Amino acid sequence: MADVKLVSLHGRSLDMVPIIRENRYVCVLLESEDNAACIAEKLQQFGLSRVVITVGERLSFEDESFTTGSPKEIRKQRFDRQAIALFRNDEYRIPTRAYGISDERFQQNGSISMTRRDVRALSLCRLALHENSVVYDIGAGTGSVSIEAALACPEGMVISVESDEDAAVMIEQNRFDFQIDNIRVVRGNAPECFKGMTICDHAAEEKVLPRPDCVFIGGSKGKLAEIVDWAIEANPKVVIVINTVTLEGISEILALEKKMTDYQFEMVEIQATGLERRGSYHMHQAENPVTITRISRR
Repeated sequence: MADVKLVSLHGRSLDMVPIIRENRYVCVLLESEDNAACIAEKLQQFGLSRVVITVGERLSFEDESFTTGSPKEIRKQRFDRQAIALFRNDEYRIPTRAYGISDERFQQNGSISMTRRDVRALSLCRLALHENSVVYDIGAGTGSVSIEAALACPEGMVISVESDEDAAVMIEQNRFDFQIDNIRVVRGNAPECFKGMTICDHAAEEKVLPRPDCVFIGGSKGKLAEIVDWAIEANPKVVIVINTVTLEGISEILALEKKMTDYQFEMVEIQATGLERRGSYHMHQAENPVTITRISRR
């Protein structure tokens, strides 16, 4: 069938929820006895309980067998480590890669920062994401950038870094609302929170982080230079996008440009102005101007 997404779990860790969410059929080559059960548990957890799972064992042998059930049923079972699982999701969502989800769709409150729709869309465009990008969202706030990045990278991973516990909880809430499993929340201030963690290409353990392809910095807590140094040390080819609303932040970026001669800096200032109804009139309502900087290797 032309509409079947083929995935192998051999030798790698992959979050399957985003892939199953966006495809009618997903065929997975399993690697361990509990792979199918773990995926089923995640599907149940993220509200995809109506997915139909069929697991084939010992295919082409005389004792081949097939087991079909819901995530709730399959999560309790173990299968041959060389089994193949077919996931059928009749309620799959055709993915859209256009950025700019409405702000109202995110859980938020006035005390937790959030990158607004228009600025968010342009910032994500600057990151140039692909379906398996590893993205770090530093100072994630409500997680709006993390959510859109995770949707754009169903076979990738987003690391949301946030020091405020209320904000970290809100990221988790938004993650569940959007049925997103490929976001990992790291609590703390960057880059200090990365100390003691190993950076590698395939990270599946608590003290191991995936190597960043892209880093978005929405808040640095005065550690902008240190965060940029960490990102480049982790991956010299990383793409970094920084948003700042202060003149001091712009000064920090210009200072970085002077010393980072091997990297190209692209800066643009954007100010979004909407129209709001005030009685019988419509008035302009301007947001604060934001400077968006993209840093990439020459």
